[in-house]
Amino acid sequence: MSAPNAELLRVAEDAQRRAADPALSVWVEASAGSGKTKVLTDRVLRLLLDGVPPGRILCLTFTKAAAAEMSNRLFLRLARWAAMADAELDAELAKLEGRAPAPRRRDAARRLFATVLDAADGLRIETLHGFCQGLLRRFPVEAGVSPTFDVLDDRRAAEMLRRARETVFRTAPPGSDLDRAIAAITDLCSDSTFPDLIASVTRARGRIVRAMRAWGGRDALLDGLSRHLGLDPAATAEGVLAAACADDACDLAGLRALCRALADCGGKTDGKHAAAMSPWLAAAAADRPALWDDYLTAFLTKDGGPRSTKSYPCKAAVALLADAAEIVAAEQDRLLRVCETLAAVRLRDATRHLIVLADAVFAAYARQKAKGGWLDYDDLIQKARDLLALAEARPWVLYKLDGGLDHILVDEAQDTSPDQWEVADALSAEFFAGEGARSAVRTLFAVGDPKQSIYRFQGADPEMFREQRLRVERGAASAGLGFAPVRLAVSFRSVKAVLDVVDATFDDPEAGDGVREPGLDPVEARHLAARAGEAGLVELWPLLPTPEAAGETPWSPPVERLAVASAATRCAQLVADRIARLVGVGGVPEIRAATGRPFRPGDVMVLVQKRDAFQTDLIRALKQKGVAVAGADRLDLAQHMAVQDLLAAAEAALLPDDDLTLAAVLKGPFLGWSEDELFALCHGREGSVWAALRGRGDARARDAAERLAAWGAAARRERPFAFLSRLLDAEGGRAKLRRRLGAEVDDPLDEVLALAQGFERDHAGTVQAFLAWFAAGDVEIKRDLEQGAADQVRILTVHGAKGLQAPVVFLPQTAPAIAAARSTELEWARGETGALPLWKPSGFAPCDGFARAQDARKAEDARESRRLLYVAMTRAEDRLYVCGWSGRRAPPAGCWHELVSRAMARIAPELPDEALSAAFGAPVALRRFSGTEAARPHAPDAVPPPSAPARLPDWISRPAPPEPEPTRPLTPSRPDDEPPLPSPLAAAAADRFRRGNLVHRLLESLPDLDPAARPAAARRYLDAAADWPEAARAALAAEALAVLAHPDAAPLFAPDSRAEVAIAGMVDGPHAPRLLAGRIDRLALADDAVLIADYKTNRPPPASAAEVPEVYRRQLGHYRAALGAMFPGRRVRTFLVWTDGPSVMELTEDA
Repeated sequence: MSAPNAELLRVAEDAQRRAADPALSVWVEASAGSGKTKVLTDRVLRLLLDGVPPGRILCLTFTKAAAAEMSNRLFLRLARWAAMADAELDAELAKLEGRAPAPRRRDAARRLFATVLDAADGLRIETLHGFCQGLLRRFPVEAGVSPTFDVLDDRRAAEMLRRARETVFRTAPPGSDLDRAIAAITDLCSDSTFPDLIASVTRARGRIVRAMRAWGGRDALLDGLSRHLGLDPAATAEGVLAAACADDACDLAGLRALCRALADCGGKTDGKHAAAMSPWLAAAAADRPALWDDYLTAFLTKDGGPRSTKSYPCKAAVALLADAAEIVAAEQDRLLRVCETLAAVRLRDATRHLIVLADAVFAAYARQKAKGGWLDYDDLIQKARDLLALAEARPWVLYKLDGGLDHILVDEAQDTSPDQWEVADALSAEFFAGEGARSAVRTLFAVGDPKQSIYRFQGADPEMFREQRLRVERGAASAGLGFAPVRLAVSFRSVKAVLDVVDATFDDPEAGDGVREPGLDPVEARHLAARAGEAGLVELWPLLPTPEAAGETPWSPPVERLAVASAATRCAQLVADRIARLVGVGGVPEIRAATGRPFRPGDVMVLVQKRDAFQTDLIRALKQKGVAVAGADRLDLAQHMAVQDLLAAAEAALLPDDDLTLAAVLKGPFLGWSEDELFALCHGREGSVWAALRGRGDARARDAAERLAAWGAAARRERPFAFLSRLLDAEGGRAKLRRRLGAEVDDPLDEVLALAQGFERDHAGTVQAFLAWFAAGDVEIKRDLEQGAADQVRILTVHGAKGLQAPVVFLPQTAPAIAAARSTELEWARGETGALPLWKPSGFAPCDGFARAQDARKAEDARESRRLLYVAMTRAEDRLYVCGWSGRRAPPAGCWHELVSRAMARIAPELPDEALSAAFGAPVALRRFSGTEAARPHAPDAVPPPSAPARLPDWISRPAPPEPEPTRPLTPSRPDDEPPLPSPLAAAAADRFRRGNLVHRLLESLPDLDPAARPAAARRYLDAAADWPEAARAALAAEALAVLAHPDAAPLFAPDSRAEVAIAGMVDGPHAPRLLAGRIDRLALADDAVLIADYKTNRPPPASAAEVPEVYRRQLGHYRAALGAMFPGRRVRTFLVWTDGPSVMELTEDA
């Protein structure tokens, strides 16, 4: 290792050890690749070494993947410590703590693995949402939530919000504020923009709720909005306009003189303005508001600005009225002020209506969640924050959390939202409150990087990271506790060439705005490369221009479709070609200098700003060139071709009369008709395609019609999961879709099946209902492309790549067109108490307050875009390729390509490139920066020849055979054809039913007693029937005792007999053996016999055994056969005990 590198590593290790010091609260600003996760891991290890119980440490991460990564690292290190040799462990502990460990320290380190495993909750490393969910589970009563709450997923939450909206629209009381708000909003929106507005409000739900809470409610927020816009809360547009039209609101005499001068001057334009003024000036004050818009045209332009006074009024008018120009200027100023006030009032009123509607929808949504015991992800944070904010609850909650928390670690602190910080603040509030009941050191550790704050849409703000640092620093100082800010600037990820380009890019003041901390010395802000001396490069390609459409011969017939590849498609092909050359498709692969082995597809990551057609084009181009590619990181199920084919087949099964859907299914993979076959069926038909198909006599049409009819019957009979599984498996649909679209169809198809299963749990499970439910919402699945272990090129958004890295990174989407803000999106202003929403409907003039909020939002968007560029560039380990395409307009100022171009122009030469020149159709050059480093010598790894894929067995493509259905067990105790009971409501039957039940209980209970004790027990039991005559009770007891003493059945009621004996076995059936499962009322075993009895309660006894119903004979026959197999050599005697008597009757085998 060179001396400079050794020095850098020493500096980095010192900074990491200082950050991991368990005695200090620490705020770490960690640049990309500087070992953030290692610092978190080291700090937890040092806390454990200092004897802190695992339950008193809480580590909060941003994602589940980060929590799993950190937990795995910790357990791996603890497991290694447990088995390390003494010298090796001493060296590792010395590196961790900066000092040689004592033997006791070494022994403690060995025991940590067992200590953590034995801890009740283990290591508490979880996401903030996961922690809040666990907190609410432990304290549901204190938090005011259902103890059995479930967490809504995004799809279910969207569905519940949609139902809440429908409920609000349907039930708004006539004449209420809500009713007026709905009417006003529908007037301000078109049919197409209204759904977009509702979707926009739904997306902003968390922010709107937070704003209303910060202001103290909806009405307080709306009052704050009026003050922010400089309005009286009671002001109305009508009142403002009426005041502006009053006689004393303007210089009426001067304006009338101006109107006459303009009319008499002879100028055409001035005469037109005079005509616009005249009606308004001549009208009474009460009539002027109706003429206001026409009057404005005399002084203001269409966009609301003042007309130029260079030639207005004209010289002739000025000659007629000397102060004409001054009158025009004064009226323009007045009208601009009035228009500003009107715009503010109208915007405030529109926003008020929207907030009233949103408040009602969110309240209905909250009621639905409460009714079903649901919480969404926002609720987890808010309910936990509210719980911890309760002064009387917080000490108890913290005490129950393993006696309190002493150390809190927050990962990715720059992306933590204000609500999430409130939870962390509440957990650590006692840390800086001075001396408490315990003398233990308590610390707060946070690590993040404001340069990588890219989740503003979730409420994150890089300024919050800095504000929290100051708050913790002040709290530690006031409590006399240690605090250390630590900056980690040494990158272990990227080579120096990549980091030099990153620094050169953000040295530019415009590029650095939002990335670098204001006032930070540029030298101090630069990255330090631990991999200095290793080869790397950065290439900047020129933007591909949009191609011109191919010219056509005039009057040429439109018989051929002219395909012109878009600039994005050409860029995708160019990137795919470069990747193919890099990994050696059709040639020799390039060697990665850091390892000496060839580049592989898994080394390449392509990062895009947004998912669009480019992603699809690139996947297609890579596949065409034979490069392994993982596909899209997210899939919109409804737009996936395989899912569309599957659901179309289901729709055609339910409604074959839908001609378009049926035609699509016929031509699709499930039925596989050709264009010619479909045309022959449909052309010239009379009636529907379904009728034409059934009317055809050829085998092809008959097969299709029969299959569709079978599908239809199954769709009406089966639940969604079973039916869709039938289409994919039994009908061979999955194999057909794989043949046509490739193996990547499996993920979306499996997700549809999973959705069908989930749908059946929560809804009426019909196929038709599932199809309607699926069509009503968007379903997106996220694929795990994080590790690249499959050795495939990964294509991800920059947000999705946060925390990831790759040897080679391509940035192709560097000059996107700026999307115009839609009229359905909310803007947000900063009020004195909290954020304020602003909605400007389409066609409304913007007021100054709205314009300021819009400009501020655009500036923040630009800053976050530059932070996103920083994140994208710093994912690269060895190589970074920056490319892109331009539209018909020039690339937007400040786009990524422009920012990198400025840096590369200063440090990198232009070099000609044949591949780029061929793509551009003209000689072009790229810029390449490789620094001054050279590759370290490595012996290239041997590249194994590609192995042929293993042949799959034949059964893999066949559906599994149906599982044999088990026969229904025989249940003799519950026969299907048992004779009906007499009605207990009949006058004569009431006493008999009661009598039968009493007898049954006596015959069931008395056998357990000594025979001498049975008479007294029977009398005591029957005494409860006090409304019966004593003689009747005595007679009933005597009859029951007589049954127990029956000479043939006496063993059944002896003390060693058994009651309610379960029996199971196989008995002969008419075609095959059958399972028997029953329960015998009484069973007794004798030396040579088995006796069983079955009670018949409240059933009329027959006069003789010959009249016993066949069902009872069959029942006892089954028991006889089963017991005969169990007790060979013993005679099985069967008895019926009729409680309606009572009497005992033996049924012999031949009876």
